Amino acid sequence: MSHLVLSRKYRPKNFDEVVGQHHITTTLKNAIKASRLSQGYLFYGPRGTGKTSIARILAKSLNCQTGIIPICCGKCSSCLEIDAGKSLDVIEIDGASNRGIDEIRALRERIAFGTASSRYKVYIIDEVHMLTNEAFNALLKTLEEPPPHIIFIFATTELHKLPKTVISRTQSYEFRKIPRPAIEKELLRIKEIEGFSVKEEVLALISRLSDGSLRDAEVSLEQIISFNPNATVSEISDLMGMCNREAIQELLTIILASEPRAVLAKINSLMDAGFLPDQIMKQLIEEMEGLILSAVSEGVPSIDWVIEAGDILRDGYERMRRLGSFSSILLQIACLKMCRIGGRIEKSEVRSENREVGRQEAGEKGEGTEAQRHRGTEEDRSQESGVRSRESGKKEEG
Repeated sequence: MSHLVLSRKYRPKNFDEVVGQHHITTTLKNAIKASRLSQGYLFYGPRGTGKTSIARILAKSLNCQTGIIPICCGKCSSCLEIDAGKSLDVIEIDGASNRGIDEIRALRERIAFGTASSRYKVYIIDEVHMLTNEAFNALLKTLEEPPPHIIFIFATTELHKLPKTVISRTQSYEFRKIPRPAIEKELLRIKEIEGFSVKEEVLALISRLSDGSLRDAEVSLEQIISFNPNATVSEISDLMGMCNREAIQELLTIILASEPRAVLAKINSLMDAGFLPDQIMKQLIEEMEGLILSAVSEGVPSIDWVIEAGDILRDGYERMRRLGSFSSILLQIACLKMCRIGGRIEKSEVRSENREVGRQEAGEKGEGTEAQRHRGTEEDRSQESGVRSRESGKKEEG
């Protein structure tokens, strides 16, 4: 029997096995119980969060031979055929390679025919945002009034590229990044079933690097098992092309000290050691989490510095993703900008302190002046009263 990769072997078979998308599975199960089914669904969100898996599970629940039920049996011929990708009534289409108007016209012609052996014919179009505008326009009428046996399920990672006319004709479900604890728990379950000897701290590192994608985490786990099941966190970091945390913290320390030459020297040494600029930038962003807590609890570095530095790193990382060939320059520019804001914030803090001292001194001077004025007024009053008493004495003598 050929090897089956972990991401396929442990793909969820029903709604209860789905990880991290409780808000979606609950809604779909309740809709099935109440027989309030839509003929058009739109699943959107980051990669590896379960969009295609839930589309297949929904198709299984609707076509299960035991009936339309929230939790499919997983044992009947319909469920097994859908799991194996062999069902004639569940058609998965890649939007990237079937994006033209001719393919959509052919799909519209096939829709008129009934199902082969199931209740519904389900069309799952993955990466639907890749369809051309002409293809979307050709699909609109069918999507608005499909035959009663047809259900469309669209999946995309880029919702903003879909026409509003398509979105308005479907029920939209937003898939969220899966939380790290949920990914780590699932990896631990796989480890126990498979009998892997991977350390738990390695699983924690995998879940952190997966960026909310369970599929990415499962692929990384399989890669690590092939490398060395007993590997340490340090060895895994080298395998994944990560800098060790001490090097990143040292770079941040130099940045906080506002030493541009030392910053450039440190960046060049890391890149000479084989670390990619985008990975260094990503780790700098991750390390900002600790600086945020330090800024809020201890005031070091300042909150203003953390906010500005976070904006700089975010902008630099987004530009790296667009301009991959200039990533080393963008990393250097981002770090130099953080050096500059460090000095600027320090100077502004000094100026604010000087202003405060000046206000205090002015206040003290003002208080002294007021006291002198008060003493002068008292003296004037005493002199006036003395003059009056002398004048009255002279009058009495006269």
